[in-house]
Amino acid sequence: MQPIWAVLYNLYAPYASLYMMNLGLSDVEIGSLSSLGLFLQIFTALFGGVVIDRLGRNRATLIFDLLSWSLPCLLWGLAQGLGSFTVAALFAAFAPISANSIVSLLVEDCPKEQLLSVYAFWSATGYIAAFFTPISMMMVASLGVVPAMRILYLTMFVMITAKFISFYFLCRETTVGKRRMEESKGQPVLASFRGYGAVLSSMLRTPEIRVTLVLAILLNIAGVMSGNFFAIHITQTLGVGQEAVAAFPMVKSFLMLMVVLFVQRRLNRLSYRRVMLAGAVLYVAAYVCLLLAGKDALWPLGIYIVCESLGQALLLPRKDSLITVSINPEERSRILSLIHVFTVGVSMPFGTIGGLLSSAGRQLPFVAALLVYFCCVLLLALSPVMRRGKAQQSV
Repeated sequence: MQPIWAVLYNLYAPYASLYMMNLGLSDVEIGSLSSLGLFLQIFTALFGGVVIDRLGRNRATLIFDLLSWSLPCLLWGLAQGLGSFTVAALFAAFAPISANSIVSLLVEDCPKEQLLSVYAFWSATGYIAAFFTPISMMMVASLGVVPAMRILYLTMFVMITAKFISFYFLCRETTVGKRRMEESKGQPVLASFRGYGAVLSSMLRTPEIRVTLVLAILLNIAGVMSGNFFAIHITQTLGVGQEAVAAFPMVKSFLMLMVVLFVQRRLNRLSYRRVMLAGAVLYVAAYVCLLLAGKDALWPLGIYIVCESLGQALLLPRKDSLITVSINPEERSRILSLIHVFTVGVSMPFGTIGGLLSSAGRQLPFVAALLVYFCCVLLLALSPVMRRGKAQQSV
């Protein structure tokens, strides 16, 4: 059922920042909304592990999917200005809880040797969904950004709500989830939080988790600074038509799907470190090309799409898989919550920083993202942890 959500998400996501801009929001306001969401996620992610253990993975997924996706889509579809987007951001901040619970549902009863394949298949559903983006391209071309986006948001509200409810009744609770629910019965909430200290200590003693945590933070910072302003940059600076914005994720998804289908098995023979390092280098190359592109020279934009697509396909699934194989399965939900808390806590200011940079110069958020990706290369190349242990193993 994941393709239902993925298709609808890929229809509106490329135009989200343009929609806000067309409703009168400035670059700084767009970036600040991102920072607000990250700030709120610090608290929802921290509570998430405890809530998931008490409610169960399946029930938590239903409740917080409805809060963090259905309600925001309704608010976005009816939005008139900054106030509507701010209220939507409050509800969307619950997304880390459902993301945590659905990952637990996905992997907890899965054999370790199949984890990377599961992550790759999960990613592939999103890649395939992007091929539906010509629908939104035609809608934007014929109706304009604002009317088209209202239709897409309200359609998503109806369809994903039906998807979430159906998923709840079709899915079963995991073995670990059932055990954690039993252990949490009758236990005071504060007692559950006291366990976080031991979990944090154990997590930080695991070298692979420390490195992948830093990597996750860096990738999130780069994504926050560049993701909100890519559509604005290519339309306002490079002169690309607004209706063509959705073509970029479609091409990216095609390339990443080709990697999953035809290259992934061969890459599985190589160590995590080598493949992840290659992905980080491709990210650096991508952003160099993006900065070289101009109205009179759009060809570097094509190279950017190829390099970023391949970099993402190589790096992100292995980062997630390395975290999964390195953590204690019994504490998965709380460890994932803490990882998210650290990631969004450090990344939080960079939405506003990206907005300020974009106001000063449309290319500046991407210069900053390039520097962050270069730090990822240095981390993967020079970290002693990535030269031994699980990071040197093949999948």
